[in-house]
Amino acid sequence: MRFGCGCASTTPVPQSGSVQDPVAKPAHKRRILMVAPYFPPRRRVGALRPYKFALHLADLGWEPTVLHLANPGQHLTPREQELLRGVELKAMGKPSSTPKPAKARSTGAQESQAGWSGPRKLVDRLHPVDSWWAIHRWHAWRLQSWVKELKPDVVWSTADPWSSHLLGERLSQAAGVPWVADFRDPWSLCAVRLEERPAWVRRIDAAVEKRWLKQASHVVFTAQQTTERYLKAYPDLNTPISTIRNSFERQCFEEPPVHDVHPLPPDGVFRMLFFGAFRRLSPATPVIQLLAALKSLQPELLERVRVQSTAPLEPSDQAFAESLGVHTCFETIDPVPYEQALRVLAPVDLLLLSTEPRRDEIIPAKLWDYLCAGKPIFALCNNPEVHGIVQQAHAGRAFRTDGEMGDAAKHLADRIKGENPDLNADSRAHVALDGFSSRRATEKLVEILRSVSSHG
Repeated sequence: MRFGCGCASTTPVPQSGSVQDPVAKPAHKRRILMVAPYFPPRRRVGALRPYKFALHLADLGWEPTVLHLANPGQHLTPREQELLRGVELKAMGKPSSTPKPAKARSTGAQESQAGWSGPRKLVDRLHPVDSWWAIHRWHAWRLQSWVKELKPDVVWSTADPWSSHLLGERLSQAAGVPWVADFRDPWSLCAVRLEERPAWVRRIDAAVEKRWLKQASHVVFTAQQTTERYLKAYPDLNTPISTIRNSFERQCFEEPPVHDVHPLPPDGVFRMLFFGAFRRLSPATPVIQLLAALKSLQPELLERVRVQSTAPLEPSDQAFAESLGVHTCFETIDPVPYEQALRVLAPVDLLLLSTEPRRDEIIPAKLWDYLCAGKPIFALCNNPEVHGIVQQAHAGRAFRTDGEMGDAAKHLADRIKGENPDLNADSRAHVALDGFSSRRATEKLVEILRSVSSHG
């Protein structure tokens, strides 16, 4: 695959027609153009949402074509090729004159945006919207003729990067069809995400966001808390806003060997897994505070606890853990490909869920992977939706970080001593769990697509 100007195809996926030469769509099916910059084989957290939608759209009467950023040197796995059978993929290369975005690092099952250093970090912080803006604008101009030939019924774009909506907006206008803007998480209304950006950049971001909110035919967020925040911030907005949560999809994973599913042999160690790497938006601080509370409650239990993640603690988190005497509880494990996630999720005692406490409208993406594992979830989150999901799915326990840390430490102590086994794989409420599947999420998306399309 050549990395340069123009559009390049990804690893071929078995399909009935080529993106370069759109075929006439059957009368019973409608076509959706999905603008999803992050999409396999680019394996970032943001790639999972459009990937899971694409798996089910064909069965629900839609022909998906996915427009995504090229990822030279990476290819679809055999499992991904099979699951995406019939889905048309079109990869966008980078013009050599555009800034090179930050490289991603592996965080266990997914990639996560690594912090830039030096000049790159400065460019990213000062660039309005995001540093993909120039690339998406360039492709918006190049793809206008192509999208008219494709003749989609709806254009759907997902963030981040937020500039994907620039491409979605322009291509929907070129094709003369509705545009659904999938914002996922809050953008300008999330102070934590943008706090390092200067005020003038944040003002530009907010102005661009407001324009897109008005131009879109429908706007979607992944949490009801986020939807309510935007409805309050934009009371005069006429654009419909809906919530479609992220979801779990069991078929994305390889079934682990039987010996990997069962707990490790008893060795007195209580293993808690944070599936990925602790970072700025998902710091280890709440977990460190939990361990400190456990140390105060029953110090003899602390030496049995191991908190696993796929990268060492950030220096600030390491210093905080050392100051509280809990740093020896943390250990690093090797990352695994996303498809093999159940190999590391299944054998542990607890699956840790934690996010930046001020991001009280976020549902962490790893929650949905945890639901596939059949192991107890231990959530330290302030979003009441997370608490509701964990409770409804009979998947574990959730605690707030601003007043329930003592209760969380007591619950953890009981678990370590084996006195509170309130979940096992057989007690899971499968009927309730089915409501969080990617099939159900895609059905909600299809309802929106039908409502905005001219054929609906």
